[in-house]
Amino acid sequence: AVVLIGLPAAVGPSGIMGRTVMLAGLLMMAGFVGMIMLNLSHAHSELDSLQILVEMQSRELKMIGQANGQMALEIRSKLAILDNLTLKSDQQQANQDQLLQELSTLSSVQQKLSAEMEKFEPRLEEMKQKAGAEEQEVDGVGEEMVDLKEELKQLKLEVFSLSATLERLAVAPAAPAAPKGTERGNEAESEETKETGAVEPEETQESPESPAEPALPGEAEPAEPAEPGTAGIEGLVEAESESKEESENSAEPRPGRPSSETSGAPSPGLKLAGLKVGGSPEQRPPAAANFSKDAAFIQIADAFHQSTAKMPQEILWFKECGCTGIEIEAVRILRGLVARLGADRVKTNKCEQSSSWPAQVHEVLEQIEVEDEHLFPSGSRQVNPGSPPTVLVIHAAFLGVCGVNAHLEQAVQGPAGRKGLVLVSRSMVEVDRLDAEASRDCNRFDYVWVPSAQSREAFLESGLSKDRVKVLPEAVDTSAFSCRSAKVQPPFRSGAQALDNFLAHKPKQSFTFLSMFKWEPRKNWYGLLESFLEAFPEQYTSVRGPNGESRNVSVRLLVKTQILGWSPDDPRQDVPDLLREKRLSEGSLEGRLLLFHDFLNSSEIPKLFKAVDGFILPTHGEGWGLPLIEAMASGIPTISTGWGGHMDFMSKENSWPVSYDLVDSQNYGARWAEPRKEALIEAMREVVAGGALVRGKVDRGCDLVHQKYHIDAVANQAVELMIGSLEALHKS
Repeated sequence: AVVLIGLPAAVGPSGIMGRTVMLAGLLMMAGFVGMIMLNLSHAHSELDSLQILVEMQSRELKMIGQANGQMALEIRSKLAILDNLTLKSDQQQANQDQLLQELSTLSSVQQKLSAEMEKFEPRLEEMKQKAGAEEQEVDGVGEEMVDLKEELKQLKLEVFSLSATLERLAVAPAAPAAPKGTERGNEAESEETKETGAVEPEETQESPESPAEPALPGEAEPAEPAEPGTAGIEGLVEAESESKEESENSAEPRPGRPSSETSGAPSPGLKLAGLKVGGSPEQRPPAAANFSKDAAFIQIADAFHQSTAKMPQEILWFKECGCTGIEIEAVRILRGLVARLGADRVKTNKCEQSSSWPAQVHEVLEQIEVEDEHLFPSGSRQVNPGSPPTVLVIHAAFLGVCGVNAHLEQAVQGPAGRKGLVLVSRSMVEVDRLDAEASRDCNRFDYVWVPSAQSREAFLESGLSKDRVKVLPEAVDTSAFSCRSAKVQPPFRSGAQALDNFLAHKPKQSFTFLSMFKWEPRKNWYGLLESFLEAFPEQYTSVRGPNGESRNVSVRLLVKTQILGWSPDDPRQDVPDLLREKRLSEGSLEGRLLLFHDFLNSSEIPKLFKAVDGFILPTHGEGWGLPLIEAMASGIPTISTGWGGHMDFMSKENSWPVSYDLVDSQNYGARWAEPRKEALIEAMREVVAGGALVRGKVDRGCDLVHQKYHIDAVANQAVELMIGSLEALHKS
């Protein structure tokens, strides 16, 4: 373009045209060059991208090469391992061949031994027969020893009963006997001593004094040194020697025995060593005046008296009134003692509620109940050195563990102190130890009688000695409770409309649990309701039976409870709070849950057990567990926590004790049991499912209670316990 512009302007039209064409050509050439340059730029960019891609692929190839190298190394390693395994396999094969050779050798040896054993088989059979005969002989001797021990035990108890009967028959009815411990009674004994010529034993100054007993509150020091013996046991050795001397030197009845006019009717007829003492007038020996002339009979009576010289003179039992469980427990034991020893030797305080007892129980209580002030001995009483001691039992929960009432304090404040008395506390505990104050209180008693092994363990853990703490179980009135029979039970009728309707109107396929307790935290009402609601959340629950069959069952819960006036817990508030916590309405449980807290007569309790299908009490701890043992005595499945006093009669063989954890209780740092909810739910479902295994457990539990814990059996244990305790105190 510059060239064209610089050409002379005089050029003609053809010259201008030529320059224009040339300019256009140049412009086109410039455009082509620009396009070429642009393409070259794009090509250069693509070349750079290709170079980057090549570099990336080069790196990938390098990584692949490294991976191939690693794989090659691993392959070489695995090939080495394979070579080792092959070598080991060859070695194992060699070992196996060697073992086969050894087994072949052993087999030949075994064949040789078998051949040798066949030669000795007749001799071995003969030895087995001899061993079996000797084993049967040993078993027979063992059974005979067990039977002999039982016979001796029963013989000993019959001796005591016969001695009590003979004492009532062998006394002259000259004048009614005055109450023990009064001046009139002592004067009468002195007059009888003068008439019979009996000589009072002299005190032996060389006899060691007994160890000092812990003093009761307000107890005065004795005015004179204690007699030989310990804690209320006076001259038992002298009593035995005196009775023996009198039986040898005199044919007259010994003084100091109660007369037949005041002792009541004799015991039913007994037979012992060929001697019969009947209960009717026709069977009795002659009147005392003629009876005393029969020296041989007197000697027999004295011999029996010597064998029972360590029996207590009286059993004074102070029981709590108004607390249903404690009063029932005491009355059942007292009934057994009266049947065993007679009403003249057993006394208890009078309760206003006694009129609610059945007629036969009320009749027994009328013979032995006295006012409180007449039950406890006087502090100024006279104690004869040769007289058996009096056992005084304090059985009252309101006094606390090993508590003492004012009457007992007054009895030991006088000059007599604790002479002639053996003090016993009937106590229990529902946790694993006592507090320090209770431990001190228990050491003031000669003995503490607890109902269960768990209570005894708690007392021992709190520092009491094994010799002081003894187990005496509670009794069950087996005449009121019976194992379930095949007969159809009559409808339950108590007069309480809510309770009667709940038991009468139930679905055809249903299962009703009963729980009975005081409404307090220790009974674990929260755990009971929570587990029930989780185990059976709906109106009907599908239950799989023992044979795999499935059925829909309406599971229900009846809670018979008692609201305590001193406790902040109240089921009328606690249960609605629990339902709100679980987001349930009271209407959703209608017909499946009943809380019954009204009074129910004790005579209705056995019928109530018969009207339900199972019993459950997931308690934190029990001293004994009265409702539990009564449920087992009624022949229904029984579920409870696997810790507490009730484990004396409950086991996995006869009931459903559930697993637990020991946790801190609400009492002074002691522990109690927390039943595991899953185990409780599993036990409930197993019981509802039923079957032969469930029925077998129930039958074993019912048989155990009726055989071991009836009133007579527990009374026998009480008598044996007294004898052993008095003998131990005498020896000490």
